[in-house]
Amino acid sequence: MNATPLFHASLKATLRLDAPPERVFPLLCPVREALWLPGWSAEILHSVSGVAELGCVFRTRDEGGRERIWTVSRHEPDPGLIQFVQFVPGFCVIRLDIVLERIPDGCLAHWTYTVDGLEPGHEDFFAGYAEAPFIARMAGLQGHMAAYLAAIR
Repeated sequence: MNATPLFHASLKATLRLDAPPERVFPLLCPVREALWLPGWSAEILHSVSGVAELGCVFRTRDEGGRERIWTVSRHEPDPGLIQFVQFVPGFCVIRLDIVLERIPDGCLAHWTYTVDGLEPGHEDFFAGYAEAPFIARMAGLQGHMAAYLAAIR
C-alpha cells in the first residue's frame, strides 16, 4: 500500500508583551479573546465557568467559513501554560501550545502551532501555515494584544 504524505508543520513564535503572565493568561480564552482581537467570535459549547478551563469546548469559523472545533487540553494559570487542540473537519488537526515566561518588564509568550493534515491536497488552505503568513499573523496578534494591554493599564 502506498501512503500519500499528508501536510505537517510545526511553527513557533515568541511575542514580547509589556504585562506580567497573570495579566496575559486570562486573555488566552475563547470569550476574552474578543476583547483584544478584532473579528474574533467563538461559540462556547461546554464550559462550567463560562471561560477557558480544562475541557472547555468551543466553535469558531475561519475566513473561509470552515468550522473549527476547539478544546482546552491543558490549562495551568500558574506558571502560565495553555494548550488548545483544534479540529478542522476534512482538513487538519492543530495543537496550539502557549507558554508564558516572566521577564523583568512583562512576559514572553511562546506560541507553538503543530498542524497535521487529515487528507491529501488542500494546498490553498495549508499555504496559510507557511512561514511568511504565520509570521505576519503572529505580528498582528502581538500588536492587538499589546494595544489592549496598554489601554487597560
